[in-house]
Amino acid sequence: MIHLLMLALSSVTHAQGWSYPVLSIDVPDENFQRKDLVVTGTDNIHQIWNKYGGDSRVGYNVILSDGTPVLSDRMLSNDTWASYVSISRASDSTVIALWRENHVSLWYSVMDTDGNTLIPPSLYSTEGWYSWPLIDSSPDSLGRIHLVRSLADGSVCYSVLEPGVGELFRDTIPDSHQQSLIVVEGDHVHIKYNKGWPDDNAMYIQYDLDGNVVIPPVSLVDEEVDQSNRCSMTLDSDGNAMVFLVERPSSINPSFLSLYKIDRSTGTLLIDQKAIYQPAECTTLHEPVILPGPDADSFYLLWGEGELGGSTDIHYIKFAVIDSEGNFTEEPYVAYDYSDENPQELQRIAADVNSAGDVFVHWSAYFREIESFYIVLGWFDHTWVSVERNAYSEAGSSSLSVVTSSNPFTEQVEVIVTGGRGPLLVRIFDLQGRLVRELSSGPHGSMFLWDGRDSIGNEVPEGSYLVRVADDMSCAAAMVIKLE
Repeated sequence: MIHLLMLALSSVTHAQGWSYPVLSIDVPDENFQRKDLVVTGTDNIHQIWNKYGGDSRVGYNVILSDGTPVLSDRMLSNDTWASYVSISRASDSTVIALWRENHVSLWYSVMDTDGNTLIPPSLYSTEGWYSWPLIDSSPDSLGRIHLVRSLADGSVCYSVLEPGVGELFRDTIPDSHQQSLIVVEGDHVHIKYNKGWPDDNAMYIQYDLDGNVVIPPVSLVDEEVDQSNRCSMTLDSDGNAMVFLVERPSSINPSFLSLYKIDRSTGTLLIDQKAIYQPAECTTLHEPVILPGPDADSFYLLWGEGELGGSTDIHYIKFAVIDSEGNFTEEPYVAYDYSDENPQELQRIAADVNSAGDVFVHWSAYFREIESFYIVLGWFDHTWVSVERNAYSEAGSSSLSVVTSSNPFTEQVEVIVTGGRGPLLVRIFDLQGRLVRELSSGPHGSMFLWDGRDSIGNEVPEGSYLVRVADDMSCAAAMVIKLE
């Protein structure tokens, strides 16, 4: 069955500059998994998810962008029901993971950039929640972690944690209700939350590091915000908050993506409900993400699109780049297209950016062959920003074809490629999506020889391997089996 999954992933249409998707967590589940990721350095990807081993336990790993493990999957939570995970940087050299256990308690753990445990799982709070169990966090320069979360009465709690010590401060934001985000920069603690029922509008408030409110609540949205979607927040080069969200003014009007910018010193709306993007009719929007771009005044936008009608299924992952005024410097385009693939359903997009400006994103993809979701990872090379793109072709109509001289093989196998335009790139992957070998490119109609060894000359173990061939416009794939 894993052969079919790898072939399905290899045929997913993706834009230039974006990687092939790989299975980043090789454990299926019949429901989409709650998950999060954070990147340290250039490509250490820390992943946390809520179905470790197929049970309701929190798992954690560290992988490279090609799926190679730095730290193998391990259970992070206690051996009890656990879910609603988040992970973020705690400092330049550490990350902090947070999760819920037994539907009530809040736990955390701190790891270094390679995933080694610095602070083992520790209880932070035994308070429950009302309807929004997710937690968001951000570090300050003093080594403390600032958190926002929903309490049992539905209100938003802002608190400060000193890892290994405990809670130092807390405040309940008046007239608040779930959907909270937090970013700390210098002495400024930026918090986005929703106003309490029945308004439920998006709001902004700012504290200083001592817990004083320095900018009182600012209303961002006058209409009801679509509660089925999380929003996202980052900062511009001047420390102003940038909030990116889905708005649906009424059940009749279609959803659109909007941007707000709040002055860090006064709370003035520098950008007020700027409509960034509105899809075609019968289309709905999901999971908006805004991330710092490759330079100080650019920002990456990611979101999912699907069919209208109450479904939360995502068929497209879209991408764009804007400047600090919300103007597109790279128009929206489809990064990953699942509309004609199997799987066709995506859920729960999470993303982060590394120190070089590359984007890493993972999502749950539904594979109908096994009626389960896998967690899949893709990434974007920032050097492709503003590079003119050719219109990508669907994998099913690729002009490339690939066959192998023998299958299975023992010592070596010829990879025969026909069709395509321009130089060819031939790559060999194992069934976890890890790159094993890259073969030299050549003209179309080429034959490539694989000697059954990896990129450093070691003979690979017996098993199945995926051969992917790509040119500038299309791709093709074949499965080959190596025997001892």
